[in-house]
Amino acid sequence: MDSIQRLNEVISLAEEETILTKEIVRDILNSASYNDYELEDDEELTVTTIKTLYDEYKAYGLSYESEMIIPAGDYLNYLRDIANEFCTCLPDGFEVFFNESQLYNKMLQDNSYMEQAIDFINKNNDNDNYKYVKTDSTTFNNVEYVIIKEEI
Repeated sequence: MDSIQRLNEVISLAEEETILTKEIVRDILNSASYNDYELEDDEELTVTTIKTLYDEYKAYGLSYESEMIIPAGDYLNYLRDIANEFCTCLPDGFEVFFNESQLYNKMLQDNSYMEQAIDFINKNNDNDNYKYVKTDSTTFNNVEYVIIKEEI
């Protein structure tokens, strides 16, 4: 029983999120750019929920800055969700002519593929999904983050 309890403790520790404060978000944004963001007295940490058909991801920013951070793994999963959702929007039978992995790989190289896929998804359902475009990336305290900007 003790080994199972220890294993459960290790699993729960691995699942804990890094607690981000506005100071840490500022430091991460500064580490990725030549800007030197300074916090205003009334500036707050903002949390944006990015929803896809399959999952939700959290992006963190500052109330007076347009850029946000998201863990790199979450951003990659977001792109994979968009590629998969694009394929589900295709008319029946068309998915055999389309390779979801190739779209995902193109999205990694060029933001315009992600933007066009979201435009197509938006045309084929009732939702208006925002586009979260990668502007930069950085490693901070051994964690990789992607810097994103919301585009409507």
